[in-house]
Amino acid sequence: MRDYALAAGKEDESSVEQLAQYLKKGAKDEESRAWLLYCWVADRIAYDVKSFLSGDYVKKDYSPAAVLKQRLAVCEGYSKLFTAIGKEMGLDVVSIAGYAKGFGYRAGVELDDKFSHAWNAVKIGDKWRLIDATWGAGSVDGEQFKKAFNDFYFFPPPQALILSHYPKKREEQFLDNAIALDQFKSWKKVRVRPLLNYGFSPSTIQDKLTRNVQVVEAFPVACPIKVQAPLEQDLDTEKYYTVKVESLVVSDVAIIHAGKWYYLNKRADAFTRTFRGMEGEMMVAVKPFGQKGYTHILKYQGVKSRGPAPSGK
Repeated sequence: MRDYALAAGKEDESSVEQLAQYLKKGAKDEESRAWLLYCWVADRIAYDVKSFLSGDYVKKDYSPAAVLKQRLAVCEGYSKLFTAIGKEMGLDVVSIAGYAKGFGYRAGVELDDKFSHAWNAVKIGDKWRLIDATWGAGSVDGEQFKKAFNDFYFFPPPQALILSHYPKKREEQFLDNAIALDQFKSWKKVRVRPLLNYGFSPSTIQDKLTRNVQVVEAFPVACPIKVQAPLEQDLDTEKYYTVKVESLVVSDVAIIHAGKWYYLNKRADAFTRTFRGMEGEMMVAVKPFGQKGYTHILKYQGVKSRGPAPSGK
C-alpha cells in the first residue's frame, strides 16, 4: 500500500482535495486511509532544519497548501497537512499541540517553545490512535535533515509515545492514568523505538525513568530481533547479568569491552551469556546474516559497586 501512496502523480498532488481523493481510492477502510496518508506525508515532506535552527520558522507559512507546494515544514506544518488531507478523506482527525523530547533536549530543562511539537490523532472505530508523521519522516543530524521513513510513529501505543511526547491537553495522552507534566520533565531522554522493537515494555521503561534510573542506550538494527537484558545503563562490576538475543537472521552476538569480544552461546535461534559487569563501556553487538560487520544494539556502562560484594559467584 505504501507504493500506491508514493505513486501519486503531479496532478494528484496539485491540491489537498486532489491528494485526498487519490489516497482514499487506494484504501479499503479507515485504518488503511490513515496509513496511506502517513506514508505520503512522512515520505514526501522534508523537515525545515534551516528555519528551525535560525528561528525563522515562526514567520513562515506552514499552512496545508503551502507545505504541499514547498514540500518543506516543521512539525506544525506536518500536523496541519495531515489533518487537512485526513478530513478530506473522511477521517476523524485532530492536531495535537504539546512538547517533545527531540533535538537538543536533556532531562530537567524547561519545556519552552524550543521543544514545542505537534502531532496527530485519528479515531478508528471508537478508539483514538496516535500518529507523528514528523518523527516518522527522519531525524535532525546537526544542521541536516536525514530522511529515514519509519512506521513506528504510525499508531504507537500511548504508553510508548508519552515517554517522548507530552500534549498540552492531558486528555490527549489517551491514557487511563494521565502523567503529570513535572513527572514527564523529570524523565531522562531515551531512545524508545529500538527498545520497544527489541521487546522491552513501555511500562518497564517508564518505571525505570520514574525511579531516576538511566535507561540503556539502544541502537536500531535492520533485522528482527528480541532481547532480554538489563534495562538500566549502569551495571555493577560486582554483579552478574544475562543477555539473551533471539533471531532467525543473526549469525553471532557478542559483548565488547576494552577491545575484547565475549561471544554469546548459541542454541537453536537464541544466543545467551551470563557475565559480570566490567568497568567502562560495554557494547552488545549482533552480526546479521549477509553482513560483513557487527551492529551495536545496546550500550552499557560498568560502574564499581558501592556496596559489599555478593556471595556466590
